[in-house]
Amino acid sequence: MGALIVGLIAPALGILLSPLAIMALVAELLSRRYRANGLAFFIGWLLATVVVVGVSVAVFTAIDFHPGPTPCSGRPWSGWSSHSG
Repeated sequence: MGALIVGLIAPALGILLSPLAIMALVAELLSRRYRANGLAFFIGWLLATVVVVGVSVAVFTAIDFHPGPTPCSGRPWSGWSSHSG
């Protein structure tokens, strides 16, 4: 599960900082009520991000990725990087 979350960090940051969101924020800040509009945009963006991440984590946590026993080589993880010569 941890590897999945780490693997999703880069795409999530790319989506969160997409040019469309930045352009929308600039348009909001150039309007007459820039403080209220900017704050409303930020709160909506933050809530939507929390909901999407929460639903994604809930769905991926519920899915059983390893339905059966997986074969094990009996070798520890650290054995992959060290060479015993």
